[in-house]
Amino acid sequence: MEKLKAQRTVPFDIVVLCVPLLFYWLTLAPDIFAGDSVELTTGAYSLGIIHPPGYPTYLLLGHLFIHLPVGPSPGYRMNLMSAVWATLTAWVAYRIILKFVVLEWHAMLGALLGALSFYIWGEANVAEVYSLHWLFVLLSWLFLLNWAIRGREGWLYLFAFTAGLSLTHHTSVMLVFPGYAVLLFCNGHKRPQSVRQILVAAALFLIGLAPYLALPLRYLNEPELDYARKYLGANLTNPDELIWFISGGPFQSLVWASSVGKWSSETWLFLKYVLYNYLGVGCLFGLAGIMGLFRKDRSFLVATLVGFAATALFYINYDVFDKYTMYGVCLWLIAIWIGVGLEQVSEWGVHPPGAITLALLLLILQIAIFYPQSDMSQSHRVRQEGTEMVATLPQNAVYLGTWSKVMVLEYLQIVERQRPDVLALNLPFISPDQGKFYSQALRGSSRVLCFSAYLAQEAKKAGARVTSVLGEHCYQLEWTFDVTPPDEMRPAVNR
Repeated sequence: MEKLKAQRTVPFDIVVLCVPLLFYWLTLAPDIFAGDSVELTTGAYSLGIIHPPGYPTYLLLGHLFIHLPVGPSPGYRMNLMSAVWATLTAWVAYRIILKFVVLEWHAMLGALLGALSFYIWGEANVAEVYSLHWLFVLLSWLFLLNWAIRGREGWLYLFAFTAGLSLTHHTSVMLVFPGYAVLLFCNGHKRPQSVRQILVAAALFLIGLAPYLALPLRYLNEPELDYARKYLGANLTNPDELIWFISGGPFQSLVWASSVGKWSSETWLFLKYVLYNYLGVGCLFGLAGIMGLFRKDRSFLVATLVGFAATALFYINYDVFDKYTMYGVCLWLIAIWIGVGLEQVSEWGVHPPGAITLALLLLILQIAIFYPQSDMSQSHRVRQEGTEMVATLPQNAVYLGTWSKVMVLEYLQIVERQRPDVLALNLPFISPDQGKFYSQALRGSSRVLCFSAYLAQEAKKAGARVTSVLGEHCYQLEWTFDVTPPDEMRPAVNR
């Protein structure tokens, strides 16, 4: 590992922090956004229990951020938090690249190309878990590099604590742990020197896991938003059930779910994602960076390649429709390789001003192409649809809808105290058979069961017919055969 170079970097630090934050701010979603975003906002506001793995660190930080006196709404503040984490990630990437290059321009451009790649930019505009995940991963790399280069055990301890804390946010961070191990034990220069160091690092790692305690504590307080109790029947005070919950138990069937044919198509799709994010040219610089790291620091190269490969392979085989949002770690590692690659092509004979000019042109092109695609600044659709929903649902209704619809309704109920009379039930956690049970359980009660338009269409395939339509969000169904609802469903619909 080459000796750390002394450089004057303050002006470049400012640019790396200000440029991404400016573009994120200009394109930031102004209010609650669709899908997980609105659920995360509700969870952070109420310190509730959201879908597994629960994201306790994100919700605790979000609860602090959501009460800052900035912006017009909790939704806006949560979106802004994502922009802040993504901006800090860009700065950490810049600092990592500086370990391997002479010119600050190369490190700055690598970090900016990563920050303004398509999927990184898109996830920085809305309340999502990924920008904080990227920050934890890159901070861990930076602390490990500082320890390996400078030999100060404090950096090792910071790494251990950050690695533990990162687990309490997004458990997929385990995919890069083998890369950490490579840099920790096979860097050729530095290893933990004593049993004391190992024990202190292990203790700090365990301390980093402390936010997991928030899940059973909040469970005992019975928060308004509680997916563990309401849908999964999980008792988070039970260690076995807590481990099942934080390991993503309900979604484990989606892991390694792809067939051989689908695996090949998903691999090709992943490659297209990567090429598009850096418009092809950036990936060439990334390849040059891999070659440069092979000469400068093979341990770091192997560590990042291992982290990249593990992340890519896991999500290629993860059977969900929105996996494109989950490749961010790979995109940030490519950004680091790009920064090193800019210096490498200069060493091959391309004058530094030429490489810098080409990278600047690539950055301008990225901004020109990705700005309109990433611009969420006029996105009020979720708010409008939610307002319409609460205005049209019948009094005292039980609403059975899709993930995105129900989460908006839960936000309006819990955060803005609208329509407390409505019981919202989330489709992904309710099977068609359970829909039949609810229909039967509500017969003769004062509650009206409303199916969303999408669920009504799905229920018709399972033997239901639409008996009446009380509005765009209230389809009433009747099943062609009787079922007996289980006793545990009756309190939910009759309370």
